[in-house]
Amino acid sequence: MKRVLIPTDFSDNAWDALTYAIRLYDDIPCQFYIINTFQVGVSQTTTLQHRTRDTHLYRLIKEDSENQLKKLKNYIDEHLLNDKHEFKTFAKPGDLPTIINQMVFAENIDMIIMGTTGAAGVKEMFIGSNTTKVISTNTFCPVISVPQKYEYTEVEHILIATDFKKQFTEIDLRCVIELQLLHNFSITVLYINYKNGLTSTQQQNKEALEQLLTYGDVTFTEVKGSKIVAEEVDKFAQYNDIQLIVMGYNKHSFIEHLTHSPTIKKISFHCNIPLFIIPKN
Repeated sequence: MKRVLIPTDFSDNAWDALTYAIRLYDDIPCQFYIINTFQVGVSQTTTLQHRTRDTHLYRLIKEDSENQLKKLKNYIDEHLLNDKHEFKTFAKPGDLPTIINQMVFAENIDMIIMGTTGAAGVKEMFIGSNTTKVISTNTFCPVISVPQKYEYTEVEHILIATDFKKQFTEIDLRCVIELQLLHNFSITVLYINYKNGLTSTQQQNKEALEQLLTYGDVTFTEVKGSKIVAEEVDKFAQYNDIQLIVMGYNKHSFIEHLTHSPTIKKISFHCNIPLFIIPKN
């Protein structure tokens, strides 16, 4: 049974991510772990009165989280019936990326699917701070980031954007290949060439990737472009009707640069297509 972790803050975008996950794994047995995290500021003073107040506030916030999760699960049970799917909910105190990493190992999670923005509705060109932190601190589990207001479209064509500096392994691509077998989509591997071709290491990594992607319709494409890789990927994806963009998170990679760069908002990568991030492991 597939195990999918879905963080929620009960926003519209969190709902988008949940419905995306359900549709993506519609035809296979799946256990969905829906988690809401919360934090309560602790008083600097240690008087009994302040400790009592903090405990009371914690209980109120925890109770509210549990109640909203209960309502969400009741709605799912009534309106999104699928005998192959099971749902568990968790209200957890703490920092979202930390709690997610703990649950990935504790529950043997296969996939994390989450929205790009939260309840505050912060609109960034790329992805919100929580999703960025989850991607950059997660070293084991792939993450799918679902854009705000995204309506699920059957996945028929995906894009693997790579600079061939990372050598993908069978473990890296396991979830991608499983989804390909499930949805029978075609794959385009895109390399944006803004230099003078591949180095010997890049060529070796390309050949290794060709050996891993042997099922179905797979095409390797090289495009002459600028150093602003984000714009080139976005342009290619829009023009070729891509439903999912796959990227590897590794040192000096495009995705690593975006999640650490203070210039994220200046990059024209509106990301209205779900992103599948392969962890750096």
